Amino acid sequence: MRALSKELIDELTLFLDCQSEHLERMLGFLDTLREALIRRNPTVLQEMQEHLLQESKVRQSLDQSLENLKEKIGRQLGCSAQEVCLSLICRAAGTAAEQAIVARQRHLAEQAIRVRQQHQGTELLVRECARLNQRYLEALTGQREKGTTYDSRGRSARSAQAGLLSVAL
Repeated sequence: MRALSKELIDELTLFLDCQSEHLERMLGFLDTLREALIRRNPTVLQEMQEHLLQESKVRQSLDQSLENLKEKIGRQLGCSAQEVCLSLICRAAGTAAEQAIVARQRHLAEQAIRVRQQHQGTELLVRECARLNQRYLEALTGQREKGTTYDSRGRSARSAQAGLLSVAL
């Protein structure tokens, strides 16, 4: 097996660092999204929509960089881009570079787990918001066939069968 050049190893470590920064931004994005949903802040949600479009472009750029990097490494190692993985790179990189790559690999794996967990929590919050909004609409328009609404002390306030708004045109 051929050894990797220092330039390619440097390019790989830079790429892994960029991936890590992207995941950190996504973690911050998910935190901000949950906060904006809880506080019902439409201004922040609008800003986040624009931010998400920018991050989508960054993600596409990172994906393209990954493909280019895999092609370069594959050519230097004499294999196809599909065969290139961090384990193969570590074997061809040498001990010092291997330690740096493995450390970044572990850090990225931990970040990916945190992003997955945060994403699941955010998804649950969005689903709960949607469920509550549906219940509010049903209560306002009288579409719920049975059920009761309650006041802040837990006392039955009124029947949900009688809508607050008329939906007749």
